[in-house]
Amino acid sequence: MLVAPGRPTDFVVRAPSSRAAVPGQPAMRVREPEDANARLAAAFAHADLGDLETAARETAEVLAAHPLSAPARYLLGVIRREQGATSAAASEFRRTLYIDRDFVLAHFALAGLHRQAGEYAAAAREYEDTLRALSRDTGGDWTDFLGGFTPELLVQSAERGLEECRSAAVAAKGAPRTRR
Repeated sequence: MLVAPGRPTDFVVRAPSSRAAVPGQPAMRVREPEDANARLAAAFAHADLGDLETAARETAEVLAAHPLSAPARYLLGVIRREQGATSAAASEFRRTLYIDRDFVLAHFALAGLHRQAGEYAAAAREYEDTLRALSRDTGGDWTDFLGGFTPELLVQSAERGLEECRSAAVAAKGAPRTRR
């Protein structure tokens, strides 16, 4: 489903709710919102199959036509994370949040990246933001990316992550510093 608040250039692409795109379909140019949804669905399918290069290329085409598509930004962040480009992934997740501050999974993904990097205070803030966003919006565009998770399970995961990051941050502050 697309939202068209004004001019045709203002289309916002909503993430696909089904993964019906068939890999190997002929390439299509993204001109209309329906094309963008089809391209995003195809990118989603390619990412699920592990074809990250094709998924990234298709997502980039959607973003070239619709740069303010939060679902496409988020998907590109996921793709970059899976490719091991954590800096690029974090950048895409931040862009997602710039477009839609309540895109819950972008907060959750950023928390995971910070936690992986040992940045526990930053991770805790993102887990807190995840929980705040969940309390405001339990049914946004982000729900199309849950992949079997429920919002309740996401709350539990964010609460557990927040607790663990707070504990790790306190432990890190109390750890003796070594001189070089």
